[in-house]
Amino acid sequence: LDLPPSPPRWFYLLYWVVILGLFMPTAIYIAMKLKENKQRQQQQQQQQEEKQTHQNQDKKQKQHHDHHRIVVMARKYFHLIAVFLFIPVTFESCTTMSFSYAIAIALLSLLE
Repeated sequence: LDLPPSPPRWFYLLYWVVILGLFMPTAIYIAMKLKENKQRQQQQQQQQEEKQTHQNQDKKQKQHHDHHRIVVMARKYFHLIAVFLFIPVTFESCTTMSFSYAIAIALLSLLE
């Protein structure tokens, strides 16, 4: 079997820069929305503590559910970024990525 030559390593770095350049503005927007939502939730919680009615408890549960949904969607978005960053390069240059994975696992083990 004659396999086509894999692209040079700088190509993968360029690929990663392009992917991050495309996805990071949205990631920053999501982070800002999470922060705004958390601040709004804290303000509303303070207002609810002043009123303490049964209806306010229902609203509080709904707001918590909405915040949780946004956090889950943000987490899924970051997983999507990871898939776009690593899966194509892993298939194209297995040796480069295995070395990178080894370094990442070693660093994570040290941090733990």
